[in-house]
Amino acid sequence: MGMPISIDIPGATNSDVFQAVFDFFRQVDANYSPYIDTSKVSLFAAGKIEVSQLSAELALIAEQCKYYEELTNGYFSAYYAGTFDPSGYVKAWAIDKAASIITAIGYDTFLINIAGDMSARGSAKIWNLAIQDPFNKQEILGTVRLANHAIATSGTYARGNHIFDPHTQKNTTDLLSVTVYGPDVIKSDVLATALVAMGYDDACAFMKTQPAYAALLIKLDGQLTSLNDFKLIA
Repeated sequence: MGMPISIDIPGATNSDVFQAVFDFFRQVDANYSPYIDTSKVSLFAAGKIEVSQLSAELALIAEQCKYYEELTNGYFSAYYAGTFDPSGYVKAWAIDKAASIITAIGYDTFLINIAGDMSARGSAKIWNLAIQDPFNKQEILGTVRLANHAIATSGTYARGNHIFDPHTQKNTTDLLSVTVYGPDVIKSDVLATALVAMGYDDACAFMKTQPAYAALLIKLDGQLTSLNDFKLIA
């Protein structure tokens, strides 16, 4: 999938469950990567298959992308670049599906991490996760305790300013990083991306409508803002 992936299953006694999950990730990449010409997403974006020819799974992904576009007032969009690219949704969706695979095999305690977006399951295990300092990647700002929740980070410090406001097609300007903590990995990831695109003021206002989710905003000038009681342990 072109991203670092790690899976921690404390109770695993062999590699079978990991093999099953990584086989699934390879299938996701083959079907939904916008960088593979033969993927279903690329064929649809190129007009080589019609809406009526989409698989039930891809049709559902497209429907969910539309739902989150409406939820975020258009700041999250699978059409931000003018063509259909659901990769901003698919990463967290793949984490959620992988969690179902692991659970079905018989494990109820695990952590899945794809490029910093994480989902933890299991009430008996608490993961202490470091939040990297975007101004000094050798340091951390603090830690977050994660159990039966998800966390997702979006921003411009790792990959450059690659996040656009879909309304203006312009890069975001005042937020360097946003980390969202909440019960669902897909929504956490969507919100993290959307909040960066919104910018600081609109992000603060929007999070008032999402009481089940907390966010840590880091501005370009280094200002940290905790929304909805985001708990960063120094």
